[in-house]
Amino acid sequence: MADKRLAGRVALVTGGGDGIGRATAVRLAEDGAAVGIATIEPQQAKDAAAECGSKGVRAAYSVADLGVLDDVRRAHAELVEALGPVDILVNNVGIAIEAPFLESTDEEWRAEAPRHPVFKLSPLT
Repeated sequence: MADKRLAGRVALVTGGGDGIGRATAVRLAEDGAAVGIATIEPQQAKDAAAECGSKGVRAAYSVADLGVLDDVRRAHAELVEALGPVDILVNNVGIAIEAPFLESTDEEWRAEAPRHPVFKLSPLT
């Protein structure tokens, strides 16, 4: 069993409803952090928050399209209201480059990442 070294901390995990994001959220909960999930799929958000809460920590979720800046701001505000200020931010939600990975260029990645609203979370936390 993991120790509770993150007790008293608040984590926000974008894209935390499934896959790597959910596994990260659950691990943070096992380590004692309160966990906020922000994702677009309502049932995944609810289930992931419930799983985190089953680890004995506070957990909350916000259903949001993290490609829309107003949703990013709303999700952040909801989760801060529910859990308190964010100490740990896991920007797990993906971005899309419309090319096979090995054919994508550095310029495409540099152009896409700053425009993606989820990256606006970093200064909010």
